[in-house]
Amino acid sequence: MTFSYLDQIPERAKLRERLMKLWNFERYGIPFKQGERYFYSKNDGLQNQSVLYVADSLDAAPRVLLDPNKLSSDGTVALSGYRLSEDGNLMAYGLSTSGSDWNEWKVRDVRTGADTGDHIKWVKFSSASWTKDGKGFFYSRYDAPKAGDALKGVNKFQKLYFHKLGTPQSDDVLIYERRDQPDWGFGGSVTDDGRFLIISIWQGTDPRNRVYYRDLTKVEAPIVKLLDEYDADYSFVDNDGGVFWFYTDLKAPRGRVIAIDTANPDRVQWKEVIPQAAETLKGVNLVGNQFICTYLKDARGQVKRFSREGPEGRARTGETLQPRGAGLGRSRLARTRQRGRLRRQAHGHGDFLLVHQLHDARHHLSLRRHERHEQHLPHAAGGLRLRALRDQASLLQQQGRHACADVPNAPERPEA
Repeated sequence: MTFSYLDQIPERAKLRERLMKLWNFERYGIPFKQGERYFYSKNDGLQNQSVLYVADSLDAAPRVLLDPNKLSSDGTVALSGYRLSEDGNLMAYGLSTSGSDWNEWKVRDVRTGADTGDHIKWVKFSSASWTKDGKGFFYSRYDAPKAGDALKGVNKFQKLYFHKLGTPQSDDVLIYERRDQPDWGFGGSVTDDGRFLIISIWQGTDPRNRVYYRDLTKVEAPIVKLLDEYDADYSFVDNDGGVFWFYTDLKAPRGRVIAIDTANPDRVQWKEVIPQAAETLKGVNLVGNQFICTYLKDARGQVKRFSREGPEGRARTGETLQPRGAGLGRSRLARTRQRGRLRRQAHGHGDFLLVHQLHDARHHLSLRRHERHEQHLPHAAGGLRLRALRDQASLLQQQGRHACADVPNAPERPEA
């Protein structure tokens, strides 16, 4: 009925033709390295979804890893997210049908391009996080709804599971649940060193959250309630052994970074690493002993880097960066905000130091790796000029490392 009316508008055909011309240009996503392989997305101009490519080396011809446009004949199945294992050999990917929040996750062998047969159902508001050895991943799901209620029933009692590769979903291990808290949701993320499982506990759209963790190096290790006051937004940044860095808005509405030693987690022992600034802190990442921070200043992005080494555990004074040839208003740092808090998105891989625009999305959908800001990149025979990008990024990283070494110490500040 709607299109029968719209099709009668004489100007509509001309508008459609003009828009098609404007949209019809080749676009590439920013490439990244995982393991020994390079990944990027490409859209020929009018494809509904970008195609994911992989190259086994910088000189190898790229090949299609996943074309979401071929997932269904009517285009109703979308790629909702993907996560690669540490070695880049396996990819867990989520599919959404007809715009539903329900996701089904599968696993593809990057080496062969074939699916492994792993199939996870009834996933909602969750991604996947691989263990460092690539033997499985953590994810969150709800119980299967009653017949006919999948698209209209209210979801309660989300649970955090571990799926071991090659086993049926019925064998998945329940990691954490709260039968006394029907509205709690759980996000499980493995730290870069593979030692800890960080569990962020959210409730609705409230920006506040709780943070628990488990030591994955110990058999049957308990879940430790590290931040259980539900008094602020705490977003895990990174860790050095048992010292965890968090973004938080506790006593800092514009955001700051703190360090918590899990061996001495009392609040009086917390250290302020990066204090609240005049600008609003929107993203933070640890890259090569430097904190790369994105701030919102006068309705535009501003990037600063802080040396990790400073007096009494505090970072050294930040240096403002302006990446050459990149408009910060359109770039996205390697972190996104989900449910009002920052979620780790590992955009910087191997040789690449990539600065992206932070996107502030206060809803249940997380921005995943495949949703990077796309930009038009030149290409040569065989695909993207990955080697040139790597060399430029490596140079930027080296320059940043030397520049940071000369930044003076920050002035003394009170404890967190």
